[in-house]
Amino acid sequence: MVTSATRSLLQAALAAVFILVSGCGGGDSSVPQGIENVAIAVAPAATAGQKRPLSAVTNSVPVPYFQVSSRSVSTGAASVEVRVLAAEVAVSQEERLLAWAEVTYPEYFPTREVTQAGEYQGHQYVFRRYQVSGGYNFAAVREDGTVWGLGPYVGSDEVPHYFGTVAEFGCQVEPTSCGPKLVSATLTFANGEVRVLTAAGAVGIPAKGTLLTLTFDQVLNCTGVSGRRLIGNLTVLVTCSGQSISFLPGNTGEERWPFSSENVVTAGGLPGATGFPSAPVTVRFTTAKVALTGVKVFVTNFEAKADSGNDVSIIDAATSQVQPVNLEDALNSVRPQRLVVDSVAGVVYVGAGGINLFRFDLETGLPLKPIRIDPTDTAFQVWHTMQGLVLSDRDICAAMGRQDLTTYPYRNKLLCWNRFSGAESFRSAVDYVAGEKMVVMDLVSVPERKKFYAVAAEALAYGFIVDSSNGQLKQEFTPGTMGTVVEIDADTKQAGRTFTVGAGPRSVVYNAAHGRLIVVNSGLTLGGERTLSLIDLATGTVTTQTLPGFVGYQRPQSAVLVEGFLYVTDYVSQVVKLDLATFKEVGRVTVGAYPVFLAHAEGQLYVPLPRFLQGGDRVAVARLDTLTLMQAIPVGKAPWYVAAQKF
Repeated sequence: MVTSATRSLLQAALAAVFILVSGCGGGDSSVPQGIENVAIAVAPAATAGQKRPLSAVTNSVPVPYFQVSSRSVSTGAASVEVRVLAAEVAVSQEERLLAWAEVTYPEYFPTREVTQAGEYQGHQYVFRRYQVSGGYNFAAVREDGTVWGLGPYVGSDEVPHYFGTVAEFGCQVEPTSCGPKLVSATLTFANGEVRVLTAAGAVGIPAKGTLLTLTFDQVLNCTGVSGRRLIGNLTVLVTCSGQSISFLPGNTGEERWPFSSENVVTAGGLPGATGFPSAPVTVRFTTAKVALTGVKVFVTNFEAKADSGNDVSIIDAATSQVQPVNLEDALNSVRPQRLVVDSVAGVVYVGAGGINLFRFDLETGLPLKPIRIDPTDTAFQVWHTMQGLVLSDRDICAAMGRQDLTTYPYRNKLLCWNRFSGAESFRSAVDYVAGEKMVVMDLVSVPERKKFYAVAAEALAYGFIVDSSNGQLKQEFTPGTMGTVVEIDADTKQAGRTFTVGAGPRSVVYNAAHGRLIVVNSGLTLGGERTLSLIDLATGTVTTQTLPGFVGYQRPQSAVLVEGFLYVTDYVSQVVKLDLATFKEVGRVTVGAYPVFLAHAEGQLYVPLPRFLQGGDRVAVARLDTLTLMQAIPVGKAPWYVAAQKF
């Protein structure tokens, strides 16, 4: 029987030998990184010197986890990295075991204590001491690598009890050390070619159809692992079988990694035959750019369905050859308006009148599954119009507005979808990007500020006038009315500052050199002047710049910035070139009737000319340096919006 006096003498001896003086124990709550809370059963107290039974089996079930991220780059190599968490901090095996025990068994070791060292009965120990009801619990490791305990939790505060060796606790303290180990990482291309990933790496990995496979040294427990899921920004098909797990991103029928991007895939926690999880494995590789060369010009044809298709025309600038793109929907009544070229996703997005945001493959021109604007509208009761499209980091965002319907239920809403998965990421309330009396007209992205901007005009100010020179109807805004520009945070989609601009703002461009927006106002002032509104984004100051030389029915519509000059369409027949420093006219070129939108690439302007005026259904091509018309390329009916890009 242990008397109180004996217990006191023993505790005093331990205190002296283990240097357990008052205040030395501390309460350090830090736990070394990489400690897994994996439980084992504590066996009943053993007799002195008897080894406790231990089993290298975890009672918890490992949970697999995956991470996928992509970053647009120009070059890069592929590599494989096995991240061993134990190497992230310099911590001894003994320290890890004691910290693990502390985290795993708080009922025995209820506080965070520092590890100390001392000699007892001729042996050196490292240990931690915990005050509990009835005395102190000790957890200790001897210099020979054996594990010992003392205190109420083992039934004795006099004779240390043996638990086993540090090595025998290895799988419980570091479960991943006993889990599956990576054997190889391979990329299988769509053509069947297999590339083994090594630290030496590889570049130019095909984005489409490439399968990433990780193979381990154990058969994996694949229960609940396989399936299509959203990982990061990508929809990924995960397939687990035997000793391997594979990853194939993209929606069904359009499997692909982001183009020209460093893709980083991390997989960990995969349970093996022993029940222990795999350590995190990180794979990095860089994909090739889209398989296009030269300048391509993308044109939406508003009335294409009256012409048996050709909703979008893709012009090869080098040859003037035109590739038609046909977009089909449930109503077979596409009215293509805006478009955005996404060379990272490998997709062209087309905003149209109707029920969908359309998509087609950038490389092939083949249609992809469209995104429904309102999936709940199964009866197609609402006809939608997108007045602006922008790429915003991971999203494609659309501003909704109809000039002809002030009661439009999506009036001035902002809708966003993930560029890679198509999943909806944001849906605002009505009148989010403009007030209830306004109609949104355009969007522009400013990536360096992580913002985009929505331009709107007064809805009731919108109407038509008859051009007496040719009898054609022309859009017109009531002179002297106002417009607004609303700032949107690209990450949160929260609306910020609102700027007041001139009458009938039609479009907006960003002047990076001066940190300002240039808003093209198609309406007149009360004095009959045509204007631009300049917004200093640093100060929020708005100034008005009068445009001389616009007379009669000429109205500035849209603009592009090229090397210090602003090129503006006049809505009659010309593109006017302005010096960006003075906004004085430098020259102009006649391109054809009714120019509204324009684009540029490699020293050339591209201006769609609608069909319903003389010389229409074409895209005019003009040289920037000489302001001369080079040719007019036939496209689909009523060409409207245009984008040009060099690949």
